[in-house]
Amino acid sequence: SPLVAISPPAVQGDAAKLQIELRAFRDHIRALDADADGYLLKPEKDMLGFMIDGHHRTEGAYEAGCLSFQFPTTIYADLNLKKMAGSFAGINCYQEKPSAIHTNAIRNLSGLMTNTENDAFLLMTTLNDGDTILHERIKMYDGPRDKRLPRTFINSSKLQKLLENWLEDIQQIGFTYRNINEKLSALDTYFRAWKQCYPDAWDNTNYVLTKTMGMDILFALYPKLCTLLRTDILAPGQPLDLDAFVTAIHRCFFRTEGMTYAPKEITLDPIENICVPLDWSSASFGSLSNGKGINQLKKILLREIGNSYGLSAQAHSESAG
Repeated sequence: SPLVAISPPAVQGDAAKLQIELRAFRDHIRALDADADGYLLKPEKDMLGFMIDGHHRTEGAYEAGCLSFQFPTTIYADLNLKKMAGSFAGINCYQEKPSAIHTNAIRNLSGLMTNTENDAFLLMTTLNDGDTILHERIKMYDGPRDKRLPRTFINSSKLQKLLENWLEDIQQIGFTYRNINEKLSALDTYFRAWKQCYPDAWDNTNYVLTKTMGMDILFALYPKLCTLLRTDILAPGQPLDLDAFVTAIHRCFFRTEGMTYAPKEITLDPIENICVPLDWSSASFGSLSNGKGINQLKKILLREIGNSYGLSAQAHSESAG
């Protein structure tokens, strides 16, 4: 065919050069018999070959008028129908989709994120790169990780969603952080308070506090702990600093034993009377790492915060009596 030229290989078995006159081929197609909808009457006779995969992207380029767009292409010579079907199945049945981590980063680079999503991504990047308690603790990319880096607590796609929810939560409870640094400081202070209250559980794989489920739960507790602090613990205008969060966490989730604090017990199943210490140990909480278990723990811990309202005033009244 004058539309296709194949340069013979220099040595038998070497690669050959295939050249197709695409503009001439388009003219050739326009001259062929077609039905009322524009489909060729004898496509198998008139076309150069079969397209096994890539129909949508080539159709998109055609509809966009990008006829010179270059696609990486693999061409098979003399492939029978069975092998063509096998090639299609191999491409579409077994290929791996890009990970949520990779997709999240690409969405940010592409400019497709909303303002809230962009703010969450910037906050997450700054938490991971800056001088914070989560420095290098967020899995921001796929692939091998430098062994000199510390263990990651959570991946970026999950934290992205948690930060988006957090930004909405603080807005709903009336917090107006002026810039990224104030938001960063607020989160850093919050997590440092948890580390101070649970030093044995922080960055310890025998505990769930700094695994995905723990981080998920801590974010869910933030707005209600802040509300408790502002309405029941702190004086008007007093900042939500490290000591304030430590006070709130101790009040809600610990009991006093002399001069020390010990984790409370929480009831997982009142019917079976299943109780566990709120120490975040994998032995107690590992079986609750699915969605249902995490939601159950959130409800229990939020209820503990609610039960803590007015305790200081009540204790003072009983002492005076």
